[in-house]
Amino acid sequence: MAHGRVRTARAIYAQAELLGANINRSPSAYTHNPRAERDRYEHDVDKTLAQVRFESTNGEVLGVINWFAVHPTSMNNTNKLVSSDNVGYASILMEKELNGPGVHPGRGKIVCAFASTNLGDVSPNTRGPHCERSGRVCDNEHLLCAAGEKCFASGPGVDMFDSTRIIATKMFDTAMELLRSPGEDVTGDGEVRALHQYVAMPEQRVRAYDPLTDTFNSSKIVEGCLPAMGYSFAAGTTDGPGVFNFTQGTTSSNPLWDAVRDFIAEPTVRDVACHAPKPILLATGRMPMQDIERGHQVCRGVSQAKFPYEWQPQIVSCSVARVGRLLLAAVPGEFTTMSGRRLRRALAAAAGPQVAHVVVAGLANVYADYIATPEEYQAQRYEGASTIYGPHTLDIYLNKYVELTAALMQVLALSSLIFSTFLESKEKL
Repeated sequence: MAHGRVRTARAIYAQAELLGANINRSPSAYTHNPRAERDRYEHDVDKTLAQVRFESTNGEVLGVINWFAVHPTSMNNTNKLVSSDNVGYASILMEKELNGPGVHPGRGKIVCAFASTNLGDVSPNTRGPHCERSGRVCDNEHLLCAAGEKCFASGPGVDMFDSTRIIATKMFDTAMELLRSPGEDVTGDGEVRALHQYVAMPEQRVRAYDPLTDTFNSSKIVEGCLPAMGYSFAAGTTDGPGVFNFTQGTTSSNPLWDAVRDFIAEPTVRDVACHAPKPILLATGRMPMQDIERGHQVCRGVSQAKFPYEWQPQIVSCSVARVGRLLLAAVPGEFTTMSGRRLRRALAAAAGPQVAHVVVAGLANVYADYIATPEEYQAQRYEGASTIYGPHTLDIYLNKYVELTAALMQVLALSSLIFSTFLESKEKL
């Protein structure tokens, strides 16, 4: 067990550019972000692989964590086998390199992780979307093909297995280059601190974030919505197309599908207005459930689905951690490229000079689907349709994570915590 092998160590940070391993799968939505903001960056996805390695005082590698923005979807949805996909493959390659070829995965002394960051709109299928039979490039906005054809993206290999290997090897090679580099000692004074808070997303009223000035606008207050999924969610992505006649970029509803939706759980007029321009396909925050005892400051008078789980959480888990001069933002969902960039900028400003690097650690603790920017939300591609607390979901997270970071850096006191019963009975097992 890890606690039985505690040793004095230091944290070494390094990063490098990794090209040819990811593309933006919703580029038309990305262009909805302000041009001045987009002009700050060379690419429409993050190309930086960030690494933290832990070394003993004599330089022995104890463990490695790598973060790179890419979905583990090199294996598409026709695969019928259990697979750890590209990130799992990269982890196996690195552990084999460091532990020796005769050591089985998970049995070596050194653990090498390839973790998620702002991968929400990022695909490993670098050839981009094409129609399955004609081979022509799909319509950029709605990803439409001729009747009977699906639009899907493929990776760089001859098939999905080869593509998985290629993307994994690219990540592995870059990670090994960083491991062999001097890196930057971010241990600092050795301080390790973390803060965690539950947040009732539908109840939040926060200041809107201005991405051009990187400030919060106190004169513009925005709010969260009860969770709901949009029509374009059912269309799927180019990594895995959906079913029926759903298409990405849908901002109008269909009477037939609305009738099916209402049979399960009907959204209120307020729900519809709150989520606009998203047409609600699944009003997950209105699903029926058994009455359960809840803590204070949580969605009063609102029922949730729990069969035996909530369909989607109304209360999310937010946390930040500081390891010396490194700040980790553990986020409960899939931030898109620009959402992650805004979060990093906001937290770097909140943390100040004591922090040298900010890493967004995605899909942590609770899964609350996607987090698109308010501008990307208007396009209602898959990621926007799956941004479940409405168009200002990102604004809420930015406010909360800045508050957490300020408290972590001992600048501000946290507001009272919210207690959650989410999965409580299962977590006790």
